[in-house]
Amino acid sequence: MDEQRIQSYVSLIEELVDCPDGKEADILQTRAELIDTGLLDVMAQTVALWRQCGNDTSARWLEDIMQQLMQQVAQLLGVQPVNGSENKPVGAHQFMEELFQIIFESQGAVEPVYQFLSVRQTQLNESALLTFPAIASGFLENSRKVQEHPFAAEFLGIFGNLIQQFPLGQRSINIELAITAYQQALTVMTQTTMPDQWGCTLANLAGAYSNRIRGDRAENIEQAITAYQQALTVRTQITMPVEWAQTITNLASAYSERIHGNRAENIERAIAGYKQALVETSQTAMPLQWAQIMNNLAIAYFKRVHGNRAENIEQAITDKQQTWTVT
Repeated sequence: MDEQRIQSYVSLIEELVDCPDGKEADILQTRAELIDTGLLDVMAQTVALWRQCGNDTSARWLEDIMQQLMQQVAQLLGVQPVNGSENKPVGAHQFMEELFQIIFESQGAVEPVYQFLSVRQTQLNESALLTFPAIASGFLENSRKVQEHPFAAEFLGIFGNLIQQFPLGQRSINIELAITAYQQALTVMTQTTMPDQWGCTLANLAGAYSNRIRGDRAENIEQAITAYQQALTVRTQITMPVEWAQTITNLASAYSERIHGNRAENIERAIAGYKQALVETSQTAMPLQWAQIMNNLAIAYFKRVHGNRAENIEQAITDKQQTWTVT
């Protein structure tokens, strides 16, 4: 996704925030060219930031808009919510086999996979969730017999990414399926044999745990922190500076939201992480990422326990004001 497109999404969100009540639909209609999965991703990031700021009212308002847009995005992708007559009831095993085949034939392309899932989305259910670990492990075992297990592990990673970002169905189940796919892939990937894929999959797993709806929130964040830390053993500042900065930023955000441990120390770790990430995130070359990190840093300073409270707030204001320079 190019920077200009991302900035257009941000501008649209700002326009929605500033518009009079009831005019949101009119604005979205005039900016229909921006309504896609990229917009939903940026909206989701904005919701997370607002929640970190304690602005739950605005976060819920934007989530409502996202829910309305999901149907529109699905239509643009050529996918539709299912109705009873379109959905074909088949077993979970057959459903997953057909889904795997679509992903394989399309080489992981979004549109054909999401078209298939839209018609069969009711089969992204508890039965699929219970069945999927055995399906995934069997898939890896069969691939191992023909010496194709590295490919199979990467394939499961692609499946995890696609299912986690699918805009329809039950989000909680989609995330659980993604987590299982990443975990299964990591039974084959190792830091030694597939370092890049191993680090990428761990980072994706950490993101899924950060977004997880089921389970204990505190434990989910701990799982995310552990996975980000592992990913950073191969995503280093020297060898992969961009990926390193992204992972450091996400790790810092996890510490900012951490429930376990000492609250003050968690915020200090978040601040240190954001500052580290800024070393490899240029305001000129990566303006949106830079602004997001600065915004996160401002939030962390606002929540900071250590130091002088007045100075922390002044630093938060300064950091936030700098984000306004990104146009």
